[in-house]
Amino acid sequence: MVTWNGWSDVEPLLAGLYTLACQIRPDITPGLFWETALVTGERREFRKGDKTYDGRIVDPVRLIEHLHGKV
Repeated sequence: MVTWNGWSDVEPLLAGLYTLACQIRPDITPGLFWETALVTGERREFRKGDKTYDGRIVDPVRLIEHLHGKV
């Protein structure tokens, strides 16, 4: 189980995934990376107090497969 303490945990993960994406698609832009991460991510609903938010959880395998053209 992974425990996230805040955005400071997410930034290194995204930087690592972007680095992998650049190895597969050297021409990738941050915008295309983010768009692909959202499309291939898993939709989740998050609750905080009495509010509900839509979100995505990045799926590293699907992201890289998509960029590699295997999806």
